[in-house]
Amino acid sequence: MRRQKGQYMIEALIGVAVLGILVIFILSLFASRYGFDRNNSIRTDALYLAEQGIENVKSNPAGISQGVFTTENYQSIPLYPDYKREYSIGVYDATMNLYTVTVTVSWRKPGSSQERKMASLTTIVRGE
Repeated sequence: MRRQKGQYMIEALIGVAVLGILVIFILSLFASRYGFDRNNSIRTDALYLAEQGIENVKSNPAGISQGVFTTENYQSIPLYPDYKREYSIGVYDATMNLYTVTVTVSWRKPGSSQERKMASLTTIVRGE
C-alpha cells in the first residue's frame, strides 16, 4: 500500500512538471509574438513616413531643383519623434526635367543612440 501512495505522488509531480513546461513554452510564444508585432509596427510607421516624404516632394515640384528638401531629424516629425527622414535627389533626365527622389527613414529606440534603417522608397518626379 505504501508503494501505491508514493507512486501517486511521483505521478502528480511529473504531471505538474509537464504542465509547468507547457506554460513556459506558451508564455515564450506570447513574448516572441509581441516582439514580432512591435517590429512590424515600427516598419509600417517607417513605410508610411517614407510614402509621406515622397508625396511632399511630389506636391512641391519647384522645390526639387532648388534642393529645399532636407533631413528631418529625430524629434522634428510630429507624432513620430523616434524617426528620422532623409531625402536624396538626383537628376534622372535633365532634358525632360526628371529627378530621382529617394526617401530613407531610420528609427531609433527611445533613450538609445543606435539607429536602424527601416524603409527606403525611390521614385521619379518631374520638376518645374
